[in-house]
Amino acid sequence: MVNVLVLDNIKEEQVLDILKEDFNLDFRGKLKEDDLISIVENYDAILLRSGTKITKNVLEKAKNLKVIGRAGVGVDNIDVEEATRKGIIVMNVPSGNTISACEHTFALILSLLRKIPQADRSMREGRWDRKSFTGQELYGKTIGIIGLGRIGREVAKRAISFGMRVIGYDPFVSKEYFEKMGVEIVSLDELLKNSDIVTLHVALTDDTRYLINRETLSIMKKDAFIVNVSRGAVINEKDLFEFLKEGRIKGAALDVYEKEPPEELPFKELENVILTPHLGASTVEAQERVSFEIAKQIRDYFLTNKITNAVNFPVKEISSEIGQFMLLSEKIGKAFIQLEGDLNNVELIYSRGLLEENRGILTSCFFKGALSQVLDVKVSVVNSMLFARERNINWRESIVENEDYRNLLTVKGDKVSISGTTFHNEMRFVEINGYPVSIVPDGVIILFSNKDTPGVIGKVGTILGKRSINIARMEVGRREKGGDAITCVKVDSSPDEETLTEISKLPFVGWIKKVEL
Repeated sequence: MVNVLVLDNIKEEQVLDILKEDFNLDFRGKLKEDDLISIVENYDAILLRSGTKITKNVLEKAKNLKVIGRAGVGVDNIDVEEATRKGIIVMNVPSGNTISACEHTFALILSLLRKIPQADRSMREGRWDRKSFTGQELYGKTIGIIGLGRIGREVAKRAISFGMRVIGYDPFVSKEYFEKMGVEIVSLDELLKNSDIVTLHVALTDDTRYLINRETLSIMKKDAFIVNVSRGAVINEKDLFEFLKEGRIKGAALDVYEKEPPEELPFKELENVILTPHLGASTVEAQERVSFEIAKQIRDYFLTNKITNAVNFPVKEISSEIGQFMLLSEKIGKAFIQLEGDLNNVELIYSRGLLEENRGILTSCFFKGALSQVLDVKVSVVNSMLFARERNINWRESIVENEDYRNLLTVKGDKVSISGTTFHNEMRFVEINGYPVSIVPDGVIILFSNKDTPGVIGKVGTILGKRSINIARMEVGRREKGGDAITCVKVDSSPDEETLTEISKLPFVGWIKKVEL
């Protein structure tokens, strides 16, 4: 059974149907660091929202943790770098709250321009004051969208429907795509200079931290508004407060803050600011959607090895077909290091097509298999490339056409080459050192080079039999009758060095190795 810790008041009904079989679920609320440290070693997966922090100290104690699933987009509350080093996959649900965050953005924009919260408060105080709350229309205004990911795109669509001019800044998008959609792509300075409303939809990175500061705020129009439904630290709050208080920009609507909940909130003094407590994803539909999706992603990972929306992984999604090749690549890595002995000279050769397109993840799997045999730390597809680079391992990747197999992965070293593919979802090694074989790569396999002469199987079988080692399968790979060959003997128990030495002394045997997969 897979033990899953479910935090931050994710409701049972939102995940129970997905994880009711093969999973033990432990539902908790928001946990402090010390409380989490005391129990985290008991779990294979953690499912959480944004409340609980997964720190380096927590991860140090997470001996069995394999996956952290964030029911939402942002992973600011997770030490992703340390999780990567520990080989723990961090998944999120980037699209689950897209519509809710987009709609909340427009709720804030409309509230800001039409002064709805202030008018509501006035009415509750017994006043009928229409004059003080004259607002502005969206029609004809210029909205500047910083960040044109999923949420930014949805905001753009709705802004166009309002009859607004839409300009956008995002260094990682196709200008042609957005211009066809009706969005003009401009520089950050141009956007700030020309926008009546600036809305932020970016992740928090080193490049976006304090993106909005004294310098960038000074570019904006004095009668412009700014809205933030992304991440609090994208804005320097002290600088924004100063500009709002002095009337150097007209107003702001904030749903996110650098520290949540904020210890101090000077913005509450200002009438030209609307504040909400991080409600962007807080709709019934969004919370059900992201909880359901992350539960499904965790289920698929543990039951089928499928990886979806991993933020610290070479690819965002793994198909079931490539999943088989991931396992195969890992098996090749394990066999390669046991046969070759080092990683000084490695070439990974991918057939054109499926394997070529997924070579990044397949290379990670190869190094996971190889390095897990020689390192005393947990190696996974998440951290294997990091460990390879830290050890200055050099490798090459090549793409070839292959007439014999639709999908073939070959790894070559100075002494060893191994080729593998899949047949009807079954992994096979199909060539070792240039000799054709057909080996299912699991269990214990004795490999040796030999002359293709009568009596090989009988004499090797006799040595193994007198030591009560049962042969499950024996395969001889040869290029021609009576020439050199390679023999693969799959056994039910692992032979000791004495057994291997005795086999090696047979007159027809060259080198001999034991491979445990």
